[in-house]
Amino acid sequence: SNGYHEESVDHRLTEREWAEEWKHLDHVLNCIMDMVEKTRRSVAVLRRCQEADREELNYWKRRYSDTLDERKSSDSSSSRQHSPGSTDSPLSEEAVNEVKRQAMSEVQRAVAEAEQKALEMITSERAKMEQTIADAKRQAAEDA
Repeated sequence: SNGYHEESVDHRLTEREWAEEWKHLDHVLNCIMDMVEKTRRSVAVLRRCQEADREELNYWKRRYSDTLDERKSSDSSSSRQHSPGSTDSPLSEEAVNEVKRQAMSEVQRAVAEAEQKALEMITSERAKMEQTIADAKRQAAEDA
């Protein structure tokens, strides 16, 4: 016998074999959910970092442009109220830090949302799996 006679193979599983199969499936689903959750977190973090970097870059572009405009007007009118090195330099650093804090807050919120969605998906999949097990046990009892 070469093992390819499908019709002669008993496909019914013992209770222990069913339990092992479902335990293995549960483990695999949990691994997949963990990978999905970690991937979502990474994507969210990368998006937030990209947004924060873009915002910071735009801020510094505007700042540079404003400085050039002020230098031009300063040269023509000798007004130095917003010249480089004036007291708004620490304020601009604080503004950049605030953007970074807001981005970090958004990252933390996105991670919390992703964790909640992953938990909901796991709960839903477990409920489906338990229903499938109950159906399979009922069907096996009917077939016995």
